[in-house]
Amino acid sequence: MSDVMSDYRRLAGLASPQQVAEQVRAAFPGRVSGQYLAAVVGIAASGSHPVHDDPAVDRTMRLRLAWRLLGLGEAEQVLRPDRVARQCLRFARQVADEPEPRAEVPEQFTVDAAVARALACFGLGREQALQIAEARRHSYTAALAAGTPDRDLARATAVPGDGDLLRITVLLADLAWCDGRVADPAPAAELRSWLAVRHDLGLGDGIAGRLGDRMRFES
Repeated sequence: MSDVMSDYRRLAGLASPQQVAEQVRAAFPGRVSGQYLAAVVGIAASGSHPVHDDPAVDRTMRLRLAWRLLGLGEAEQVLRPDRVARQCLRFARQVADEPEPRAEVPEQFTVDAAVARALACFGLGREQALQIAEARRHSYTAALAAGTPDRDLARATAVPGDGDLLRITVLLADLAWCDGRVADPAPAAELRSWLAVRHDLGLGDGIAGRLGDRMRFES
C-alpha cells in the first residue's frame, strides 16, 4: 500500500474487520505500520478530503473503517492505548455534535465508551498524580532558581511518574468537553473528580510565567 487515499477508498468498502486486517497485514509483512494506520484514520476523521464527496464512501463507512484500523493498531500494539483513546474521543465528539445522527456509530465512538476508555489509560490514582505534580513543581522551582540552562531543564526537572502525569493531563484536555455528557454515573463521577483537580496537576501560573519570561528573554 503506497497511495494512502486509494487505500482508504478500498479499505472503506471492505465488508468485515477481518478483511481490513488481512489487507493491511499483507501490505506490511512482519509488523503493521502505526504511522500508516494513523494516516488513514486521519482521513476518516476529516471532512475536508475530496474522497468524502464520493457517495460511495458514506459516513457509516468512514466511522466503521476508523474503528477497524484503531482496533487493529491496538491489537498489533503499534498504536498506544492513549492515542487510540484520544481518537475515540475525537470521533465521539464529532458524532455527538451532529444535529441529527446520520450514520451507524461504532460503540467505541459513543461518549460513554470513549470516556471509559480514556479513563482506563490513566494508570494513576488522583492522590498519586497530585503527589507527582507537586514533586514536578518543586523540581522546576529548584531548577529555575539555580539558573539551569534550557538544554538541561528537562533532565533537571524529571521526576518519577511524570510521563504518566503528562498522559493524564493531555487526556483531560480532551475529556473536558465530555463533562455533563456521560450517561453512565460511574465514569461520569470519575471524570468530574479528575476535572476538579485538573489545575493542580499542572506547573501552576507562577512557574509557567517564569518559563515564558525565559523564552522571551532568550529569543
